Amino acid sequence: MHSEDNIQALRRPDSIARLMLRLHETCASLVLMSGEGGEGVRVGARGVDSACSQLLIDGLDREDAARLAGGREIHAKAVIDGIQTWFTLPGIVREQGGAGARLDFPEVVYRLQRRAALRVRPPQARAGARITTASRELDGVMQDISATGVCLRVTRAEAVFLDVGSVVEHA
Repeated sequence: MHSEDNIQALRRPDSIARLMLRLHETCASLVLMSGEGGEGVRVGARGVDSACSQLLIDGLDREDAARLAGGREIHAKAVIDGIQTWFTLPGIVREQGGAGARLDFPEVVYRLQRRAALRVRPPQARAGARITTASRELDGVMQDISATGVCLRVTRAEAVFLDVGSVVEHA
């Protein structure tokens, strides 16, 4: 951890529900890990059931679900809007005949703010950005901006041309 790290704990059910919806809207994946340790399982957020306070996921096979359920608790981590996020889940409810499951919303969600300045989303829903590297131009979307940095999102195919923490000068 760095001296400018800021960990925020969300405890209000409405704030947690909005964050789970944002996880789904951004097509983010999350990694589920058993409290007993071991390898994590990457799953996708496919929806939110607000009435039941549940996150709907895909990509969890029977064996992984059984391994995760065997632990005392299940930990989840994801990057939502460029901010490292983690929480503990009370359990998994698998859906019949597939790789889908339901996760009850957590009681507390932790978010690690790595920038010293407050992040603000751009006023437009999709603020385009062009990134020029030594070898090519990449089209991206600005996720947020602050006094100390900006979070830009590019496709997975284009991400291979950038290293995490790359310094990009603006024009």
